[in-house]
Amino acid sequence: MLQQTNSTPHTTVSVFLITNFRRMQLLNTHETLIDNLKRFVDILKTHSESEEIYRYQDDVFFMLSHNRNEDAVLKSIQDVINDVDFNFELRTTYITDILEVDSVDTLFESYKVTTMQLKEASDTSQIIVTEDIHQELIRRQVIERDLRLLSVQGFSNQLFVVFQPQIDVDSHEIVGFEALTRWIHPEYGFIPPPLIFEIAENSDYYNALTRWILTQALEFIQKLNREGYSKPIVSINAPNEYVLHPDCIHNVTTLLEFYKVSPQQLGFEITESTFDDTIDLLKLRVAELNELGITTYIDDYGRGYSSMLRLRELDINVLKIDKTFIDDINKDERFLNSIITMANELGLDIVAEGAETEHQVSWLKNKSCNVIQGYYFSKPLNFDDAIDFMKHYPDE
Repeated sequence: MLQQTNSTPHTTVSVFLITNFRRMQLLNTHETLIDNLKRFVDILKTHSESEEIYRYQDDVFFMLSHNRNEDAVLKSIQDVINDVDFNFELRTTYITDILEVDSVDTLFESYKVTTMQLKEASDTSQIIVTEDIHQELIRRQVIERDLRLLSVQGFSNQLFVVFQPQIDVDSHEIVGFEALTRWIHPEYGFIPPPLIFEIAENSDYYNALTRWILTQALEFIQKLNREGYSKPIVSINAPNEYVLHPDCIHNVTTLLEFYKVSPQQLGFEITESTFDDTIDLLKLRVAELNELGITTYIDDYGRGYSSMLRLRELDINVLKIDKTFIDDINKDERFLNSIITMANELGLDIVAEGAETEHQVSWLKNKSCNVIQGYYFSKPLNFDDAIDFMKHYPDE
């Protein structure tokens, strides 16, 4: 139920996140999805006296209202939710000009903060009224400043990398690790990795951060080799900007030689939703990585726009299924079944991310999806704990 408020009229931006948008892309034809989006926009216009509707991201819409008090805004949001009679799951909030926004850039940042808060929320229907966006903007500015300082002083001063095992449930072997970045900020504590990379990708040190993560992964592989474990592939998340840089292959080759690591022990995870506009160059770069012997992955599959044809064009080695699909095993298995079938038809290996329960692992194993990563087996581990896990799994 919406909480009633009593405040003076002001301009608001109501924000609507379609939480199941990616699933709708997979389940529906393009024409059906477009038709539903048009219907949704019509509903938004009906409940916005200004009819100012903006599509901020593929799954995020803004509805502007002027001179309405908060009670009226909350009612219009609830009316939109009530009028959506097709299969869109909505999460909503609103922001106001009470925030003393002093520039277009600051306003845009407030939208980014609001959208991220919506996407990180766990409830799929509750209306969330955000009152601390200004404080969140200050927090982000401090984090951005400190990350830039670390790019000069050395990322290792505060950032570190952990490694989450990937288990072959048939052979009971550890066949890989994913390198994951962590930051415990001295003032704000744990910084979510998506925020780190969102800030970094708009900076001039993004490639330097990726290179640092790569060196951490190579040092870990060195340590594995010294302990006699040469089989696991250690993968890093490789952003487009790094992979497509003209010096990428030269830089990677130089680091492999410096650390005396075989390219067959290294993997590059390319996020699916980032390569749409760069497909031709990416095809070339993936081919070069494959030729070196580096394993290439599509990461978070199911959250972007890849088609079977696109995956075939790229000649990717491994498809990583996004955790959200693993979470839905008990609700709707159609999406996951279709992804596994497609991967098998393309001859791709599969890694399932985010398995947390015995039921999920059993279901995946029955579908011949045998390489699994998730808390069911292990949380991400530091260097020494990961080596210890190698020594004792599966006996522990």
